[in-house]
Amino acid sequence: MRAAALAEATEKLSKLLSPRKTILKDGLTVVTKQDTTNGFAHIVLGTRRGGSFFGPPELFHLLEHILSVPYRNAASGSVIDAETAVSRVTIAEVSVKERKFEKKLKAIVQDLRRPEFDALERERGAVLAELGEHHDDPETFLANQFYAACFPKSNLGRLLREDFDSVRHELTKELLVRYWRKFFAPSNLILSVVGEKLSHEKICEAARELFPAADAPKPRFKRPELGVPEATLDTPWVVVRPGLKNAYFALGKALPRLELKDRAVLKAVGELLTDRLNHMLRYRMGLAYGIQFDFSSTYLFNHWNIQGSCEAKHFPRVIATVRRELERFTIGERELKRKREELIESYERLASDPEGCAHLLYDLEVDGVSI
Repeated sequence: MRAAALAEATEKLSKLLSPRKTILKDGLTVVTKQDTTNGFAHIVLGTRRGGSFFGPPELFHLLEHILSVPYRNAASGSVIDAETAVSRVTIAEVSVKERKFEKKLKAIVQDLRRPEFDALERERGAVLAELGEHHDDPETFLANQFYAACFPKSNLGRLLREDFDSVRHELTKELLVRYWRKFFAPSNLILSVVGEKLSHEKICEAARELFPAADAPKPRFKRPELGVPEATLDTPWVVVRPGLKNAYFALGKALPRLELKDRAVLKAVGELLTDRLNHMLRYRMGLAYGIQFDFSSTYLFNHWNIQGSCEAKHFPRVIATVRRELERFTIGERELKRKREELIESYERLASDPEGCAHLLYDLEVDGVSI
């Protein structure tokens, strides 16, 4: 009954989004929504399959750098973001005046079709520098170790040395070209656009001109083997990285694939739980610096974890308290009503934010979630 009350909020989101979708002849998926955008078009172009689970360590990260060289070399123009995740690669995310939409989209795809492989060694150095920064970050360390625990056959539980060795010696130009041709073919791409005066038909018309027939192979992708997590609800994984003074921890588990309404329920419950844990461990007992709930959802998996940090001497007491609250946590009617209202408000804000909406439409299409 309570889950149903929270799930009602997702129905509100579905009605607010109401996207249109077309799969073009070359396989490119176009997802659009018309909304008030003050004359701007918000574009997200990314892969359906790809990311850390699909190749050698840091391969897609290095490819992302090479593909974004033209954006960073441009003297002026809109700032274009790119991102590599565990299960997909966002090639370009940008806002542009609607009258410049077709020109900008064509420029993005032209750069995608002609990667700057001549800049490989320079970008290799940039990725190595970023790796050093990431592995100095306790939260990044925790995330990698948590993924390794949940997905023991993936390449995410690797050591820092393996990351560096892969980037330095294994990621050759020939290997990068092979992955680029397979994973950045139009049949593996999703174009998400939110605009005010740009119709779905006009966007599709522009998208049909992007890839010549010769550039349109339709590769098949094998589902990556992730392994079976050993964690259960009764024995979730606990990953700890002690510092000189502090301990950083993550406790959670992998889940089967969830629908949109179930994701909303789990996220709401997790936020209510961490509110309670923060009140108890941070404000009342003074044992933890902060507790956060993280929920990740992809077409490959869902997982949740509770993250936090505390002085190393307090860690046993903190983790025991978190476990105890997990076992006996319940939601009151007042909390349920408040969280439902917060969810609806957050969905209304998201649906009215063109940039966030374009990204959400892309993410949902990648995950295969119907709305």
